[in-house]
Amino acid sequence: MSYAQDLFDRTARRLDLAAEAAFERAQRDVRAMRRADDAERRERRDRARKDADRCREHQERYDRAFAAHGKRAPEPAADARPPDYRRQLFGVAQSMLPAGNELVELDPEEIDGSTIIPLERQLLEALAAESETPSGDNVPETVDDPRAMRTRQDSFTGERKVEFHARESFIRGMSRPGRRAFFVTPTTVLGRAAISNGFRFG
Repeated sequence: MSYAQDLFDRTARRLDLAAEAAFERAQRDVRAMRRADDAERRERRDRARKDADRCREHQERYDRAFAAHGKRAPEPAADARPPDYRRQLFGVAQSMLPAGNELVELDPEEIDGSTIIPLERQLLEALAAESETPSGDNVPETVDDPRAMRTRQDSFTGERKVEFHARESFIRGMSRPGRRAFFVTPTTVLGRAAISNGFRFG
């Protein structure tokens, strides 16, 4: 074997070894990337599941408060983040309070994670109190408004009773509208009404 042939063979072997090493490195890199992608997907799924569980906890808590007002908490979006969804619910709850309540003045977007806990407690307590004794904008005009009906249950006897709270009562709703009465009396003059002792006749 000539020197040139031997050199060629050694060079070819080195190239083959280098190619094999590069191929193995590429395979290792691909496997590593796949493992990283799988781990990232698992992490996203876990985070999404935890976010969904947390949003559901917020929804159930507000649902209980909203039920007394005849409403339900809105469903969270599929990709909702718990802090954002919680602030959304806070804003919906604010809309159920009368305009003069100090909690209505707060901007939910400006409430941080540590501050929202005590404020939310106050808000839910205010909602419960408002459901017991509606005030301001929450008092419906008539008993025909579904919000006027309140169902209460005695905590001791379990007896349920229905109450109606409105600005106008049943009695006014059942009464006939007032009508003008015309009387023919000696005080009428040529069919015209006359006023006597502060009362209008005719």
